[in-house]
Amino acid sequence: MYTGNIPPEWKTGRISFIPKIKLPISPADLRPICLTSTVAKLFGRILIYRIRKFAPACNPLQLGCHPGRQAMDGINTARAAISVSKRSSNPLCFAKLDIKAAFDSLSHRAIAHYLRELAPCKEALALWHLSTDNEVILEVGGQSWKQSLGKGILQGTSYSAELFSRIIAWTLDSVIRDLQQVAPVNICGVSFPALLIYADDILLFGTRPQDLQHRLRRVQGALAAIGLHINISKSSVLQGPLGEHYGIWGMNTVTPLRVSETFIFLGVPLGFQVTGEDTLFHCLRKTQSSFFAFKRIMDATASSLCTKVSIFETYVSSRWLWASPAVFPTVTLLRKVDSMRNTLLLSLLRLPTDPLLDWVTNEVSRRRGVRILCDKLPRMPQWAQHWLQRFWRYWGHAARERPDSPLRQYFMCLTGFRLRRRLTQPAAVVDTDARKLQQVYTCFRFKYSYSMWMDAAEDRHLWNSLEFLWLQYWLTPIPDPIPPDYLMGKQLVAVADYWATFRPARSLPFDDPYSQPFKLISHIHKDFDKRKGILILLIQHDDQGCSVVTGTAGLDPAAVLVTQLPPHYEDSVNNHLASLLVLGTLIKLLRRESRCLVTPIISPGILSRGVLANTSDKADPILQARWLSVDQRFNIIGSSFLPPKKIPDRLYHFFHPTYNATPVKVLQRSWNFQEATYVPFREFVNS
Repeated sequence: MYTGNIPPEWKTGRISFIPKIKLPISPADLRPICLTSTVAKLFGRILIYRIRKFAPACNPLQLGCHPGRQAMDGINTARAAISVSKRSSNPLCFAKLDIKAAFDSLSHRAIAHYLRELAPCKEALALWHLSTDNEVILEVGGQSWKQSLGKGILQGTSYSAELFSRIIAWTLDSVIRDLQQVAPVNICGVSFPALLIYADDILLFGTRPQDLQHRLRRVQGALAAIGLHINISKSSVLQGPLGEHYGIWGMNTVTPLRVSETFIFLGVPLGFQVTGEDTLFHCLRKTQSSFFAFKRIMDATASSLCTKVSIFETYVSSRWLWASPAVFPTVTLLRKVDSMRNTLLLSLLRLPTDPLLDWVTNEVSRRRGVRILCDKLPRMPQWAQHWLQRFWRYWGHAARERPDSPLRQYFMCLTGFRLRRRLTQPAAVVDTDARKLQQVYTCFRFKYSYSMWMDAAEDRHLWNSLEFLWLQYWLTPIPDPIPPDYLMGKQLVAVADYWATFRPARSLPFDDPYSQPFKLISHIHKDFDKRKGILILLIQHDDQGCSVVTGTAGLDPAAVLVTQLPPHYEDSVNNHLASLLVLGTLIKLLRRESRCLVTPIISPGILSRGVLANTSDKADPILQARWLSVDQRFNIIGSSFLPPKKIPDRLYHFFHPTYNATPVKVLQRSWNFQEATYVPFREFVNS
């Protein structure tokens, strides 16, 4: 930094082309991505952080790449202006401008002029050397060449977005001040900014088409001075609430800007006919596309439930939750959001169906099972709750913004003081998100609270404590305890948040119903997160002896191992006790030696002959005492459950315990059951 020598590798980018479609046939089907040095990104980020204290104050209407400002501020300001305009006889005019090749067209002269405005510092000189005289390497069709950049900012760097945003705000600062003084945007006593900027996206406001035309010319002239031009073909004017059309022309153009009923601003649709439901569903469509893009990864058999949920939350839920503060929640929308979440998770969790039940019963029980998992397990997606939390926290942040921010100025126009002094018309505060939030706030504010939610939001601690009442106002939890027939006679079993399945419905009145429709196995070793997986022990007993199948759920088996222990006793009671004792010994060794969770699945026949109740006179007292000791220590029966109708087929044996018992022969079979050999148990364990 102090020598001013920037390595050439830090100023060079490599262009990689990513296909937009499966079989690209033209350059338009390729998306260029610029890859730059990681060390250069770190150095550029340090420069930007240190330059902030030397840079001039950024105009508050530039919402991009500045601490404390976000895209949602501009979205809600625009939506508030549209909402107020609907109730005015002279609605506002809106125009969205798109800058053509913004980052690639910015002149280096504009960068130099901006850096001169900074207080004297060596960081400005280092940033100048880093952002000029750049070059990119292109590779197409096996050929490679270098291209020098005579203008623009190298994309793919850590400083390009913030540097560009600051230069745009600095260039348009004088234009914004003139427009605010000459022709302020005021409707129904509420003041709105002349324009909003987020990086290279610009939204113009005007009280009349003539004002909008004048603002467009002023902005075009200011941008042309730094080498930027408006892309007329991608810019548009918003159609009026009654379908009004008016022509807005840019400089040196013969065709006006396109008039449209809606346009997308910062990823959210805006328009006089756009409702909150339209905005929400627009974002949910992107969520659906992301889900199917990542579904193959989430369907991998090696992925546990918590891994699938983590991918789902990171790449699917985030596609719409970022825009949730722009839509005021309603009971209907919250139900629709949860319904879509359940539909996506239904195909992801793959809860089994009962072939003896009809389609409607299976579908209802599976959707209710997904809802129970989302309500009972902490890591499951909580779309409705996250939406409410983000909305509450964002509007608390918006009320604490700087007084010169556009959204804070809009709030100031809605205070009771201005209404009492008739500085704001009552029609301006009807059906806006801020007004709806006030209506809900009055329902649960306590005795010594503030009368206005904006005043309460100023106290961050108080606002955070009121979040619980906000959630309680909207959410309806699943009744606790869960009704016995809630899952149509089935039982949902979950092993922490790593595995879940259905047990089949009981045949009533011949079988007793399940004691509870949902069973959670939550007593897990404290180091479970570091373990390899979920180990299943499936133990059955018949006249041929005791069969034990071992394996890991969720993994493709390289081999499935089935072992059988020949019977040692003449009666079945003692053979069952011996089987349970073998199971307890295996669990004891596995919990001590292996890095896995042991989930025993016990055959119903073993538990149905009075063995556990100590009611049989034929039981060997020594075996009973040993079994009770093992069960009391490791809680085997309490952590086990009966097998479903379909035995899990993804089983894998990967442990090597040491077994100190009477030597017996073991029948070892291959995974396809085509080969079987008897081997001594000790020899099998040592192998």
